[in-house]
Amino acid sequence: MSLTYYFTTYGEVYSGEEFFEPAFPNHKIIIQRTKIRDYNNLHHNEKTLEKINEFGWALPKSIIADTIQISKEESDSLRSNQTTKSWYQYDRRTMFLFGAGASANCVFGADKDSFKQDVLCPPLGTALFDKKFKNLYSNYPGAVDSLHFLQEENGTDVEALLEDEWKEISQFGNELIIRRHINIQYYLQELLKLISQHVVNGYNSKNLFAVMADKLSKKHHRNKNFKPSFVSFNQDTILDKFLCKYFDLRFSYLEDYVRVNENPFCLFKPHGSWNWGWEIPNLESKTITTAQWLYQDKVNYHKLYYQLLGDYKDMIDWQSYPIELQMSNNTVGKHKVNKSNLSVIIPGNENMYFPALLLPYRDKDEFTMPSSHYWDLHQCIGCAETLIIIGWKGNEFYFNKLLQANGNKIKKIIIADPSPEYVKKQLSFFVNRGVEIIEYTGGFEDFVFNGLDKELPKDE
Repeated sequence: MSLTYYFTTYGEVYSGEEFFEPAFPNHKIIIQRTKIRDYNNLHHNEKTLEKINEFGWALPKSIIADTIQISKEESDSLRSNQTTKSWYQYDRRTMFLFGAGASANCVFGADKDSFKQDVLCPPLGTALFDKKFKNLYSNYPGAVDSLHFLQEENGTDVEALLEDEWKEISQFGNELIIRRHINIQYYLQELLKLISQHVVNGYNSKNLFAVMADKLSKKHHRNKNFKPSFVSFNQDTILDKFLCKYFDLRFSYLEDYVRVNENPFCLFKPHGSWNWGWEIPNLESKTITTAQWLYQDKVNYHKLYYQLLGDYKDMIDWQSYPIELQMSNNTVGKHKVNKSNLSVIIPGNENMYFPALLLPYRDKDEFTMPSSHYWDLHQCIGCAETLIIIGWKGNEFYFNKLLQANGNKIKKIIIADPSPEYVKKQLSFFVNRGVEIIEYTGGFEDFVFNGLDKELPKDE
């Protein structure tokens, strides 16, 4: 028996049984095999596009880039490569969660005011395309062509606007927008690289990440059993650099982030990082950058992932199906591009890679990290008793589903944010459960100087 895989222009892959529905001649109706019986029980009047998507996918024909038949034996073999780790008994009760507000407010003392006025102060989502970055985004036509709506006068909800564009891609197959989004990924990579290096080198003496990392490393030195985990939704490397500095580590490979027994901590980056990417093999020497070449050649995600970076065997994440199944509201699972092929990029070599950065969409959420990181994160959440939230608004759909499903041991949530009510609303499933909530309304600085030592578990 063989399975049919449907490849889309935007890079996602679907598998199932194809049905023809006369009411939707411009769509391919793909029903997940486990849902076929229930789908067949529907009356034809019930088969709206919205209803079909509860059993599979109604894919516009315009977005289908390729179809491939794969035998069940080969498919099972490709899925069987997942390895498991042994987890030794350590104190993994503390988990830190960081969002954009942490990087934007990571400087204290006499440098705080100048940091806020610095051109390379880490921007929040609304300022990613601010005019102060003109010298940078001018080199990326995909970013320039999007400015007419990303630089609106009365405040810009970048996430909502990019979400609208994602709908144009996934519902109507607009490849011009795909080109722009690929180009924007390169723009954000360069922006976040410059910001990370500038903050780490220019604001290291009054940096809250440095103070926090120093305190935590001293605690670990006193108590080797203490192994916190860090989850950062930031794609900069400010936290990464200070953790490595004070714990005397180096992230040379993706696996270095999650050495659960060997390292004193794990660092998870669910939305990717500017210094992560897929190396482009057989890259010929060109007089233009890779970003310019991909834009000029009108490359879409399908061609990029499954032709330029590798073939379907290498570039489909065969472990992503159960993850997507868990995260889906309707228990239907698709396949994502393989993040296990990612590498840590050496600064200066960015032109050899395609960056692994999730664009800041409002509703489109996914994990831009290897599947092995996902399963380790799954395990760490199950061990956590205290969540320390710094500058994160709590509005990540995928991550919140993981928290809700696996955070059964969580007893205390610490929110370091001037506006904790919004965070509590997003995490209402914990609030309703009676989990203790502690607020540091002075934000990152307030917590580091007034709460960190007090809130950590006592040394045994």
